[in-house]
Amino acid sequence: MNRKIFFLSLAVICAVFAGCKDSEDELSNPYDELSIAPTTKQLFKQEGETKTIEISSNTKWKIFTLHDWVSLSASSGKGNGSVNITVEPNNSEEIRDAMIYVQTEDGKISPSLKIEQACLDWYIIINREGTVDVIPEGEEISVEVVASGAWTVDIPQTESWLKVKEGSKTDNSVVLTVEPNDSEFRTAELTFDLTGTYKQTAFTLSQDFIPKATVPVQGIIGDDIDIEGVKLDMITRIMFGDKEGTIVSATATRITVTIPTGAVAADEVAVKLYYSDTYFIEKQVKLVMPVPTATVPAQGTIGKDIIIEGTRLGMITKVLFGDKEGTIVSATATLITVTIPADAAAANGVAVKLYYGETVFIDGTIDLVEPVAGEVKIISKREDDTYVWSILDGNVTTAALANGDPNCTWRGDLAFTAANRDFTIALNGNGPTNTGGQYWSPGESTNLGWYVAGSTDAIPYPLYVTMDMGVKAVYTRMHFYSRTRPAGNGYAPMPVDFEIWGSNSPKPLTEIGGKAANLAYWTSWTEAGGLDTWKGDGTWTKIADCKILNSGGNLLKLATDPIPEGDDRYYTSGYEFAIDQADSYRYLRLVVKETYNDGKMMMIAGLNFWGIYAP
Repeated sequence: MNRKIFFLSLAVICAVFAGCKDSEDELSNPYDELSIAPTTKQLFKQEGETKTIEISSNTKWKIFTLHDWVSLSASSGKGNGSVNITVEPNNSEEIRDAMIYVQTEDGKISPSLKIEQACLDWYIIINREGTVDVIPEGEEISVEVVASGAWTVDIPQTESWLKVKEGSKTDNSVVLTVEPNDSEFRTAELTFDLTGTYKQTAFTLSQDFIPKATVPVQGIIGDDIDIEGVKLDMITRIMFGDKEGTIVSATATRITVTIPTGAVAADEVAVKLYYSDTYFIEKQVKLVMPVPTATVPAQGTIGKDIIIEGTRLGMITKVLFGDKEGTIVSATATLITVTIPADAAAANGVAVKLYYGETVFIDGTIDLVEPVAGEVKIISKREDDTYVWSILDGNVTTAALANGDPNCTWRGDLAFTAANRDFTIALNGNGPTNTGGQYWSPGESTNLGWYVAGSTDAIPYPLYVTMDMGVKAVYTRMHFYSRTRPAGNGYAPMPVDFEIWGSNSPKPLTEIGGKAANLAYWTSWTEAGGLDTWKGDGTWTKIADCKILNSGGNLLKLATDPIPEGDDRYYTSGYEFAIDQADSYRYLRLVVKETYNDGKMMMIAGLNFWGIYAP
């Protein structure tokens, strides 16, 4: 029993190893290859003859025909080889043809060759048939002819682009010259006639045209350029000198390509647009080095960060303030945050140089001021960098004005939270809190809940918000971030024109009167009879006038300054404003006169103040 098992196991092991060896052989050539030459139809004389075809392969193959008047010198083989094709005399009066088939063993690759043989009657046969495609650059087409007598080739007179090559016609062949095609797709039928008979044969030549392209006069290295033309979807690669560009997108009429960063700046650089491995369109373009642009803030504090906006700022390697080098904290293509060196000297018009090469730089100036002694961050008790704050004013219903709310300590300011709950800003000494003083609720009509009594404007300007900072401080600066909106909605309505007011003794709400009286006192809303009385009663002082301007000196607005989708500079860097005043205040009040997109609300994130605490 044991001996039988042993021999059986040995047989199994041998079979396994044998199987592994076969698999290994197969894996050594994972891709079968098989081709024949020539590939054009082969012509044979009436009396019979022998011709040879060459087979190129890396695997086993077989060759056969279905016609008994054709014999082959081999029926199979492996790798490269030659096979003779012999045809018997054709003693009929009809031209005859046959197919020769070559296949891999599994039949997946199967090139074939057509043969044709002359007959006893008058005849003319050629090795071309159907439609023969010619490359757009033009080429010479050789045609083999077997005829029982003299013959001619007829080319339509209208096809001047096609000629018989001078001196090429013999009894058995002719060479046709096809010129390059730079206009439009064209075809021509060529007829071969046996002289003095009605016998003839024909085939068609077709030729596509060379793609056309217009390259811009100038391009910036590293940037995209658009090339316009016809049949540009044929282009497979584009060279700028000896450097290959990156095709970003391509259609039949336009290609967007990135000029390679390794390209050389020069007045005339050869641009080659390849539409095959060897053929290309050649144009010229002027290539220039990219040049960053930068806008330096008007003022900066020594030892503090400033934000420089511009283009291609990722190229900047060094920033000098006078002869002192700043520290680049972060850099993107559109923003650089840099720390002004602590040993820089305070002065107006200090030269700022942004280097993007060893010796090349952008010039700017900045007024440098000394840091304020004792300055610290004073964060509004309700504000930090973790969530968005949306201020909405005017959510006052007619019913609320009429009925009032004894628990409300409203000053004309409503805040909108992520939970969609409206509440008042209270001045209770503990910072802004939700007092429960709602002027509307989800159960009320939307038409009532979003309008100031007597107004057709959901949230009239200005927008107001009052904050109890909890302590008195001399404020030096303020900073906020814009909030982004969902894709397609652009940016949130950040304030672009607003005032900051300070107070230590705002008038109590009860002293002013009921809600209607408070609306008139705390706002300038016409519908509410608002007169902004609070500005002139001696309890409030304006401490800053803040604006966000575009490069033209006008307010930054969606209508004139649309922010491209994906451009994050307006919320990753935020905005900072200097507050130049010497008095200390506990209460701050924002008066927002305009927002970026004129939306009927203000949305900001991370509102922070800096200053020096007062005793």
